[in-house]
Amino acid sequence: MAKLSANEYEELINSISETLTNSTSLRKFGQKRFGKKNLWIGVSGYKHQIDVSLKSDEEILLVECKHWNVRITPGVFFDFFGRLIDIRNHLKYNNKSLRGTIVTKTGWTTGVETAIKYYSQFCSVFQVNEVSEIEDMIHTHYITVPSIRSEVAYGHHTIIQEPTNSDNDIIVKASSSSDVTIIWDTETQKK
Repeated sequence: MAKLSANEYEELINSISETLTNSTSLRKFGQKRFGKKNLWIGVSGYKHQIDVSLKSDEEILLVECKHWNVRITPGVFFDFFGRLIDIRNHLKYNNKSLRGTIVTKTGWTTGVETAIKYYSQFCSVFQVNEVSEIEDMIHTHYITVPSIRSEVAYGHHTIIQEPTNSDNDIIVKASSSSDVTIIWDTETQKK
């Protein structure tokens, strides 16, 4: 099999972009765009070229592709994260949920893992090979669940989420419904 060029890798990621999100809205109704003319304006006025994007009425997923022979570093992550913040803060996208994803063919350093764990509500990373197989990921999905406490596993980690407001609503982080391992009612403390 011939090696893909950077542009061909972007085309490949565009073709599977709906697999990089758990959002039904983006999976079913997301409008795909990619390439040099895929520009997103930030609050700064700067037009950011985004490799691949999926956009629905409610949500936006912006994807940065790194077809490199080395693992991505925290500098790459924070560069993309800054671009996401600039775009997210523009009034044009104010009413939409915006997330970012970095896709790499070679993986990432432990520094990226540290950053992603803290900023996982905004950004994910995926390792996708040249035949479109997802080999690794740090990815979370957010759902609101009233009046429960959850233990959730994702990647190599397990977290406990407690209610975060007076309504006992919490955010459950999971890459799929199969990742939720224990859920119980906080009032009765029963599973």
